[in-house]
Amino acid sequence: MFNLKTSRFSSAEALRRLRDYDGEPVSPSEFIPLAEETGLIDDLSWIVLEEICMLFGQSRGKIDSVSINLSMQQFEDRSLSGRIHECLKRSGLSPDKLKIEVTERVLLQDMDYMKMIMEEMTGEGFGFYLDDFGTGYSNISCALSLPLEYIKLDRSLRKVHARR
Repeated sequence: MFNLKTSRFSSAEALRRLRDYDGEPVSPSEFIPLAEETGLIDDLSWIVLEEICMLFGQSRGKIDSVSINLSMQQFEDRSLSGRIHECLKRSGLSPDKLKIEVTERVLLQDMDYMKMIMEEMTGEGFGFYLDDFGTGYSNISCALSLPLEYIKLDRSLRKVHARR
């Protein structure tokens, strides 16, 4: 995100990109569902988190925060918060530097559970973004009941607005 008031980047989103054997990019819409089906999404997400903590820790002061996406499998892991704290600690970062992105799809799997986890982690200093709002069946009042810092609209909603 670019802050117009300060004329500098204030935050970034960590995204995993893959290439096939020919060096061609593989769309996340292809490899993420496959990683979820095979149970590899957890490992993939932890690798991204470790890399981001290391890189973000080395770039002190250049941006205020970085956001990552986590899977439902990770939210079901009761050691999630502790594992993230350990990663941040190794890099000398505080929890407020990490923003966790949650999709509507993840929220709708178990809204009450997700709200509880998000409230616990918000109390520990973590921030949450709702990613791709408008792709699922949640409504804005439901989203506003969660401890969210930002709601990111799905691309399909931005396209509708651009046509007007």
